[in-house]
Amino acid sequence: MSTDETEHDDEETEEGELGEDGSAGDAHDDLLPPPISAEASPKPWVIAGAAATAILCLAWLAGARQLAPLESAGNDGAIYGELTFGERLSGVARTLVFVPLASLALVFGVAALAFVRQRPIGDAVALLAKCAAVAAIALLVRLVPVEIAFVKHSLDFAGPALVALGLLVPVFRLHVRDAGLAIGFTLMGLVLLALSALVVVWAITV
Repeated sequence: MSTDETEHDDEETEEGELGEDGSAGDAHDDLLPPPISAEASPKPWVIAGAAATAILCLAWLAGARQLAPLESAGNDGAIYGELTFGERLSGVARTLVFVPLASLALVFGVAALAFVRQRPIGDAVALLAKCAAVAAIALLVRLVPVEIAFVKHSLDFAGPALVALGLLVPVFRLHVRDAGLAIGFTLMGLVLLALSALVVVWAITV
């Protein structure tokens, strides 16, 4: 047997040994990007999301003035109106419907980010729990007392998205740019959900 053939056989033997003990596989795994959702217990996130949702529902039932529409008060600016009993129940119903929809849209946004960045999803259950917690906590921004109509309307409209963006950075360890991209995909998901709901309503009423 020639010297070249002997060296070739030695190289194949070394490669086989690396494959058997897993060192080569570990080196390959180190090159893979980290998952978007690290493995974690979903329980604390579910508790946080449920607590935030319960706070918002209780605020609606109690008729929190921050949730009432602002009414003009002449030269004194604007004041909060009073919520009727029907408006309080309607607010609770809207909260219980919107939180799951916003959670699903946020899951869509983070999953779309993972696809764009070519990163694995990771722990899907933890992803859903984290997104539900972020969506519910972000809605609490509506309880901030502001008596300037323009600021209040802007806060109610854009505040939850900005809070969610800020929460995505530490929760999923994202760069601010990636968190903003995930929020953009989330808003797209909400639009798609709204259009789907309109189509369903139109199909039922026709």
